[in-house]
Amino acid sequence: MELPNRVLVKFRINLTRAAELRAAGLYEVKRSIVQDQALRGRQAIEAEALGRDPYRGQRTDATGTVRPDSGTPMFTWDPKGRVNVCLATTIEDLQTILGMVLTQVNTLQKPNDHMAFLVLKLENAGSPVNLSAKQQALIDRLTSRIYGHLHGYRNPDRSWTLNAAHAEDNPSEIRDVRFSTDGSVRCVPRQQHPSHHQPPPRG
Repeated sequence: MELPNRVLVKFRINLTRAAELRAAGLYEVKRSIVQDQALRGRQAIEAEALGRDPYRGQRTDATGTVRPDSGTPMFTWDPKGRVNVCLATTIEDLQTILGMVLTQVNTLQKPNDHMAFLVLKLENAGSPVNLSAKQQALIDRLTSRIYGHLHGYRNPDRSWTLNAAHAEDNPSEIRDVRFSTDGSVRCVPRQQHPSHHQPPPRG
């Protein structure tokens, strides 16, 4: 399996949380309608060039916009994706197991969307982003939450995306998404962690 040169980890958040992140100094990326249309066009062309139906996943976003896919799913085409997942250890795995560097953190606002995204960009080379203690605390609060739905894609340009949505306060179960050195991924029920994959103690 070819390892990524870039991974985007996205958390769907409400506008209050996005405002807190901006107030702490994280910058906001605003995607215009024209930019979004251009992105969807590029993704459709990429898929067709590979002989793939860009709409085979029948995916729509929260605004009801049909989204093409040029990549292949890490988990499933099921609209629910993987349920009740935490990505805190996932981000650690990307850095400690796959050797990636967290180079950028920002919020993203898509057109006509009543919510926003926290976006973490990890690359296989580059300078680590410099975060203040307040920024890190706000980010940790969001990345350590349990999310009801997770979708992941391996894209033709060797980028991967992980999209988490619907934060859950009282999930019936929790799964941690873990990467191995070969890039394979699995969802591990928290109570069944192998001892060598336990996250390191904090503090």
